[in-house]
Amino acid sequence: DIKEMIGSPQKGKKYSIEQAALLFIVEDLKTALDFESIRKLLRLIVNDPADRSDDLINPVHLYVAYSSLFEELNQGNCLQLNATDTVH
Repeated sequence: DIKEMIGSPQKGKKYSIEQAALLFIVEDLKTALDFESIRKLLRLIVNDPADRSDDLINPVHLYVAYSSLFEELNQGNCLQLNATDTVH
């Protein structure tokens, strides 16, 4: 289960910033990938959900890189659309 990879809320009833970053990534990826594929990806990143020190990459750093890449791709699509628009 994906929740096992993210872990339960660590700060009372709230998720840590690292857990929130993983939740945002999962939310975005589920539009393009099935849950098994997302689970496999999370297994590569998060070794032990209870121990964030063994993560392959800090989830916050991953989210920053992921969202920056998405923004660059999105801006590229907007520029491409603008270049082909017809002015009436």
